[in-house]
Parts: sequence; structure tokens; C-alpha cells
Amino acid sequence: MQKPNLQPMLEVAHTARAERVTHLEFMVHSSELMPRGSRAFMNESDIERLYEYLETLFEELSSWCRGVTLKEFEAQFKKVAGEVKSNGRSPSLADRAPILARQL
Repeated sequence: MQKPNLQPMLEVAHTARAERVTHLEFMVHSSELMPRGSRAFMNESDIERLYEYLETLFEELSSWCRGVTLKEFEAQFKKVAGEVKSNGRSPSLADRAPILARQL
């Protein structure tokens, strides 16, 4: 049986930061937040551990990320593209990543 593991989630986040990605997306199915909702979370202690891991993960992320909706991300992405275009060239993903990372 698979168990939730905090360390791989933190490693993904740290790698993403080092690579200056424009965003991280986190998703969990609501069924996974209750016992027996998935094979990875069979009892209440598994769920409590998951919540502890998520709290630790989000605490770490909050030091350099901020949560946004997809609409807010799109607006920011377009804003950066417009700033780069006004300098006479087409924006690349590399242009967007450092600016978004600074703002997060």
C-alpha cells in the first residue's frame, strides 16, 4: 500500500523553484481526504498524516509562493507578455518565469 510522503513533494517544490518555473499546481481529489477514499489513505491516522504533510508543504511554499486562481495567473502571464512585447520582441517562457517568480 502506498503511503503519503512529504519529502518527494518538498523536493518537487524545491526543484521547481531552482528551475524558476512560472507556477506549481497542486491537486488532490476530495475522496483522498477521507479514510478509504483511496488505497493510499485507508484510515484516520493516514488522513491525519496527510494533513500534517500538507501543512508542512504549504508552510514551506508560503515563504516564496502565493496562491492564485487560474484567472489571476492568466492575467499576470499576459501582463508580463505585454511588457516584453513593448520592448520590441516576442515573450518567451524564460522571460515570464523570472518576473513571475519575483512577484510570488
